[in-house]
Parts: sequence; C-alpha cells; structure tokens
Amino acid sequence: MRRCFVCFLVCLTVLWAIPAVQAHGRVEVGDLLFVVGWRNEPVIVGERNAIELQVTQSGQPVSGVESVLEIAVDYGDKTFLGDLKPGSTPGVYWMEIMPTVRGTYTVRLAGTLADQTVNVSLSPEEVLAAKVLQFPATAPDSRDLGQQLDTLRTQLNTTNQLAMASLVLAALAIIGLCANLFITIKKKKVNHEKH
Repeated sequence: MRRCFVCFLVCLTVLWAIPAVQAHGRVEVGDLLFVVGWRNEPVIVGERNAIELQVTQSGQPVSGVESVLEIAVDYGDKTFLGDLKPGSTPGVYWMEIMPTVRGTYTVRLAGTLADQTVNVSLSPEEVLAAKVLQFPATAPDSRDLGQQLDTLRTQLNTTNQLAMASLVLAALAIIGLCANLFITIKKKKVNHEKH
C-alpha cells in the first residue's frame, strides 16, 4: 500500500511538472543551452512578472551572463528592452516585466558568450487574459477594449461621413430654395413692371 502511494505521488509530481517544462523555450548555441520562461505561471495580463533565463554550458551553470547578453521582449511591433539580473541560483537570470496584453511574447537574446555569438529568439508560455482567474466578476481585457474602441471609431467615422453628406445635401437644398425664391421674386417683379 505504501509503495502504491509513493508511486502515485511520483506520478502526480511528474504530471504537475510537465506543463511548466513545456512552457519554457529552449535553444542550443554550440554547447550553450538557453531556457526561457516566465517566473510566475500561468502568466496573467496586468500582473507583475519576470522573464527567467537559465544558461548552462555543457550542463554547468554559466555566470556573468548579465554583463554580456542583451535581452529584449517583442510583442507585435513593440519592443521592451530590459536588464538581466542574476538570480540566487547560479546560471539563472531574470528581467522584470508586466505584460499588458494577452498573447505570445518573443524574447530575444544577443551578444557574445563563451566565445560564441548569441542571437536567438524564444517564446515562453502565452500570456492569458486576467478573466481566467478573476472572481466573482471579470474586468474587460485590454485587447477586447481595443477592438471595441476600433469598432466605435469606425462607427463614429461612418456617422460623421453621413452627417457631412446630410449637411451638404441640406446646404444644396437651401441654395436651391434660395435660387428658386430669387427666380420667383424676379419673375414677379418683371410681371409687375409689365403691368
């Protein structure tokens, strides 16, 4: 019975660890291994977090990475330049960031380390909307708000165009009425002068 319980705990631990390992991006440059992930997972929009970088060379932790590698995080056409800070564990570094939009972020590392040129991009776990953890009520997501704002802008532009067209038509109608009135008055004046 005790063996079954221990086996169950080992299986549960392995199953629990699999998603965390899969959520990290890994890339090798020569004998260097870079593993990038989020410090706190799951990653939620609007929560302070950090990109965590683990660097090993032939299985051994590498120190001094913060002074030779540049780190940047890309989302769409936006780039966040950060500073790597050494963690308490050798070979582990981090960069603070607060993701404000859900989706996939790309981490870029560049520089020279152990006589090897490093120019890699990795994507850690996707950032989730805050509503996945909000309770009892959910707040609107910034991406959803942006889409709603774009829709409202489009509707407002259409409304403005229709209003301008209406004003132009009204102005033309007034000009037409004034011209018609002017012609009518002129005809009456001419008729009055004839009599």
